Amino acid sequence: MHFINTLPVLATLAAALPAATASPDDVRVASISYAGSGCSASTISGPFSSDGKTFGLPHGSLVAQSGPGTTAASNRKNCQIALKIHYSSGWQFSISRAEYTGYAALPGGVSGSSVAIIYFAGESKQSESTKTIDGPFAGEYTHVAKFVGGDAVWSPCGSESILNINADARLDPDNSRDAAKISVNTPEKVDVVWRRC
Repeated sequence: MHFINTLPVLATLAAALPAATASPDDVRVASISYAGSGCSASTISGPFSSDGKTFGLPHGSLVAQSGPGTTAASNRKNCQIALKIHYSSGWQFSISRAEYTGYAALPGGVSGSSVAIIYFAGESKQSESTKTIDGPFAGEYTHVAKFVGGDAVWSPCGSESILNINADARLDPDNSRDAAKISVNTPEKVDVVWRRC
């Protein structure tokens, strides 16, 4: 597990709803840690955006590859980012939308997937969104992950929680005879909703 220095108060989380909707006064990210086969200190670049409506997690791409010269471990890469978030008591929040981008170069018979998983530490429920691209395909793509209604997961009601955001790049089958690749960028824009509890 790797850690990044504590960040300043994030007004972005506190103001992530339309103006007519209430949100807590005090929201801040106390720490960020990361782990996984696809992320490292050089790819977690931060800091969060400060547009007052969303927060972002800019960093480099996860790249899954298969074909000649690759290993079995190359066909799936993931990066999990854990954010320890402090907020006013009596509130809870949920991630409603995250936008991932990437590039895929897939021969016929091979599919690539961008998988987004969001959950809170200590909670059993998680939200998952998958975009699968079937080959032949070569080009950029966008994966808009929406976590609303029954798919939404909410933070514990209180003053602190750890939000886990997992990005995953996968290829199937993993033993392609032709070169195949898919990249997934951790979202630069994440929408947050708040409610009283």
